Parts: sequence; structure tokens; C-alpha cells
Amino acid sequence: MSTHELSALFDPLLEVISTSGIALSIIVDRGNGYEQWYTNRVAAAMFGYTVDEYSANAKASRVPEGFCYNSGTNPQFLTVEEIRTLIRRHVQPDFAA
Repeated sequence: MSTHELSALFDPLLEVISTSGIALSIIVDRGNGYEQWYTNRVAAAMFGYTVDEYSANAKASRVPEGFCYNSGTNPQFLTVEEIRTLIRRHVQPDFAA
């Protein structure tokens, strides 16, 4: 399956994850700060927020309707520890995994 074909599945996959009650946050940093990120309602609720409140608290903005992330064009991938550090720095200082 090509990257393009996989990217077409992204929106339906996010919908399935959200409706199944799984919390999901996607943070994108390509070296110039956050470009896009995604948090579903389940993940926002874990922190006691709506998605809009969580976005405002994290200084994030909604991506345009129809946005499609393509990891095939992403030149940098974060390690688990780098992701944890970003969460502590920008979202939840007392985050522990």
C-alpha cells in the first residue's frame, strides 16, 4: 500500500479510534515549533477539557478541513522520550509514563 493510499485512511482511522474510546494525541514538531497536532475528545477529556479548551491551553490551532498528514514526507521522527519531554514542556508538566 502506498503512502497516499494510507493517508486516505487517516481520517476514518481517527474516527474509529475516537468512537472506540481510545485517547489519542498527535504532536508534530519539525524543528520550528508545532505545525499541526491532533487530540481527540477522549484524550482532551482525560485532562478535564473539551477539544477546543485543550487546544487553547496547548496554544494549538485546528488544522484545515481535509488536512491529511503524510509520514512519508516527514524527515524526522521523535523517540518515545522526546515525545514525553514535549508533553511535559508544552502540555502537562507533571506527565509521567
